Amino acid sequence: ILLLRRMNLLKYARVVIAPRGHIERGALSLKPLKKRLFLTASRAVGLFHNIFWHAASETEREDVLREFEPIPKSYIRVISNLAAIPLTQPGSVKQRKMTGNLHAIFLSRISRMKNLDYALKLLKSVHGDVEFDIYGPLEDMAYWAECQFLTQSLPQNVRVSYKGSVPPDEVVSVLSRYHLLLLPTLGENFGHIILESLCAGCPVLISDQTPWNSVQDSGAGWALPLDHPESFIEAIQKLIDADEQSITTMAKAARDYSANYIRDTSSIEDTRRFFTELTNKSPHEPKPT
Repeated sequence: ILLLRRMNLLKYARVVIAPRGHIERGALSLKPLKKRLFLTASRAVGLFHNIFWHAASETEREDVLREFEPIPKSYIRVISNLAAIPLTQPGSVKQRKMTGNLHAIFLSRISRMKNLDYALKLLKSVHGDVEFDIYGPLEDMAYWAECQFLTQSLPQNVRVSYKGSVPPDEVVSVLSRYHLLLLPTLGENFGHIILESLCAGCPVLISDQTPWNSVQDSGAGWALPLDHPESFIEAIQKLIDADEQSITTMAKAARDYSANYIRDTSSIEDTRRFFTELTNKSPHEPKPT
């Protein structure tokens, strides 16, 4: 589409690009040579000239500006992704929370971007009885082999199990069984699994490379910098040492946080307004798409 447009074969087409996290620093750090070659070549031929951008967060807006500047301010619209999760969710069926134990989950694609190896390394330093269940498709088998090797070096108080993939309509139900979602991702444009975890009443421990950094202010979890692993370890240990009442309080905060987000319809209204504006623009003005 972009090549046809650059060749003036789609003269009046308006194009909108939604990067969906692919130009985050974390994403660009994986297979960087191939990605840098593409971005350099595409900029050289003007492939992204005069188009519109849909950024899902202010952070993604900064990513777009970093990689494709200069861009007119009006050509980038920041609109949160739409949540496709109903407000009514199954109640929590978590294991009983005893002081000194923790039932944690990792649920995502098994790939370097999701940073499972970082999570496993964190668990080497915690004290208490920890069950860590891993769910998700094995996207990168070489990386999975590295993670399996790491599990062999974990202390006896940490038990790791791979549970396979989860059908989409069962994700929230599965998450509701756990005390914590541990997902130190290198970056998320949105992070649907994080919202699903909050809906399930499962507090989250995530990196600060997602749009969900306010979970900490709401008591629904933590969003921490990856260059401070000691902060992650401290948060995990805090949950291990927590009692039933503490986990119940956090679970309620997580559900309240997600409910407030889902009830907010501004993203739907902003998306409709954005595309309405594009279709109503004069056919004689420049057409970013």
